[in-house]
Amino acid sequence: MVFQHRSVLCRRTKSMLCDTLVLSHVNYCDVVYDPRLSFVDAKRIQKLQNCCLRLIFGIRRRQPISHTLRLNEWINMKNRSVLTYGVILWGAAPDASVVFLQQKKAIRAIAGVSQRTSCRELFSQYGIMTLPAIYILTCLCSLYKSDKTESFHHDYSTRNRHKWILTQHRIKRTQDSFNFLGIKLLNKLPQGWLELSKVSFRHQMKRFLTKNVFYSIKEFLDYKF
Repeated sequence: MVFQHRSVLCRRTKSMLCDTLVLSHVNYCDVVYDPRLSFVDAKRIQKLQNCCLRLIFGIRRRQPISHTLRLNEWINMKNRSVLTYGVILWGAAPDASVVFLQQKKAIRAIAGVSQRTSCRELFSQYGIMTLPAIYILTCLCSLYKSDKTESFHHDYSTRNRHKWILTQHRIKRTQDSFNFLGIKLLNKLPQGWLELSKVSFRHQMKRFLTKNVFYSIKEFLDYKF
């Protein structure tokens, strides 16, 4: 579909469609198939991203495309899978802060600044989401308009009828799970965002989380929309 209409689509639209409809399906290949994911299959996944970049920028097959990764604000699939490796399962764990520190070190290295420089402006400048933002996006997209959330919704004529009902749990481990936390994140969003299609919702959330740099889930829940 994207290839057939490539001549009438702008670069930003083609990038959004490729990221949402194509590359999002291979982000978790390492989680599902590891350690059985062979080098050949990993190379095929990278070729898939290369094809998307050639489509977005109109580059021919034999021409180099490494420079287009930065222009499109992407990272290659190998590094992308390392950061998103099962993030929906461990993104809220205490040890996730160690991975987040490594991400900030990488951002400082890209920008060529000292280790004491704040990374908030750098994340926004380079259009890169923080690790907490990646976890928030993954939780929201996994639960948005899915069968998991239908049972949490009611049709009574109340002020907050568009919000999902949170079931009370005694165990903190359950409260920290992505299913429970995802409902809290969905209830935080404006009502208009919850009426978007899945593709538009993912694009809206990704643009919002890139523009507003969140260092923790609490910062997102305290944000006033």
